[in-house]
Amino acid sequence: MTPFTSGQWQPGVRDGGNIYPFRIRKEPKKNLRIWLQDGADDIENAGGSVPLQNIAVANSLKLMDYDFHLSFGVGGHSPMQGSSELPESMAWLWRGYDAARTQDTYAPDEHEKALPVFRVHIFNRESR
Repeated sequence: MTPFTSGQWQPGVRDGGNIYPFRIRKEPKKNLRIWLQDGADDIENAGGSVPLQNIAVANSLKLMDYDFHLSFGVGGHSPMQGSSELPESMAWLWRGYDAARTQDTYAPDEHEKALPVFRVHIFNRESR
């Protein structure tokens, strides 16, 4: 599955995941904490670019003041990187958990707020 690309898009029937960066920016903010993980060698096909869409989603989350983390490596479309990060991602997602509280409001760390949006650097193309 390529969640943030148009792989599932059927014109006039079903939207594709490629609309999520725009939905995040246009719809009311939800109280969520989000961990994104991808790699530069993930799927690129006619349905879209998974790495570029994940960066677009991360930028939308940042601009809308969500509490999120983007872990971006060099891997492809496999569970290896995500599995290796599972302990770190669970600790990050559940940080500050208190069973006595019935609700919480998620906001980005002050350090994250000060950081710029993500930028793409092309590094795996031959120069001709």
